Amino acid sequence: MTSELGILYSPTDSSLQNKFDHIIIGSGLGGLICAAKLALNGKKVIVLEQHFQAGGCATTFKRGKDVYEVALHEMDLGDKKTDGKHRIFKELGIDKTQPLCHLTQSGIQQIKRITILYLMVQIMQEII
Repeated sequence: MTSELGILYSPTDSSLQNKFDHIIIGSGLGGLICAAKLALNGKKVIVLEQHFQAGGCATTFKRGKDVYEVALHEMDLGDKKTDGKHRIFKELGIDKTQPLCHLTQSGIQQIKRITILYLMVQIMQEII
């Protein structure tokens, strides 16, 4: 069965058997990064998410006309030589896609609308 969200599978669907090398439970940042790395290494991957949108805690929800962000407000990128996120972004090919900015000491700096989650979802859509 298909929907606007993609292909819907039942947990007991026998057509899933032997169709994927890896099954990732949850589409938070960790699940998406794991799935992207596996897919880039030639593995057949499926990401299962109970919510109607990918992102785990890095999503938004709407109540009436208001949209609420429940995502991380910042991600410390640390030193490029020692911080693992820089290596992961480079491996996934998103280290130069959008400039990543560091927050000022006061934490007040506007961050562009395109977030790391958006980039991860775009990569997953291209891979799958």
